[in-house]
Amino acid sequence: MNTEDPSFVKKGTITVNDNVGSNVDSNGSNATFDTVALLMVPTKDLDKHISTIESKGADVEDQFTFKDLRGGQKGTGREQTLLVLGSGKDGPSQLISKIESLTPTLPYS
Repeated sequence: MNTEDPSFVKKGTITVNDNVGSNVDSNGSNATFDTVALLMVPTKDLDKHISTIESKGADVEDQFTFKDLRGGQKGTGREQTLLVLGSGKDGPSQLISKIESLTPTLPYS
């Protein structure tokens, strides 16, 4: 729950397609991952966050940058980026442990 603005709610749809044999990531290479996670980060710090994520052993499989619906929260800038993270053959617990040190540094954690 957003304690600064409890009435603010984001809604959206995530569609997952099971395309066996066509796992190609946004760079055009074969992507192999069993566990994925989504993480929203301020776009202005995107390179720093991607570097941290990759240094922990998780992979950024895709990303989508969008204009902040509220015009930017304090310290976040006007754009946010949704990262799709993958972690090879690791399970959910291992992927979470790889990114949990990053989340307290985010302005909306």
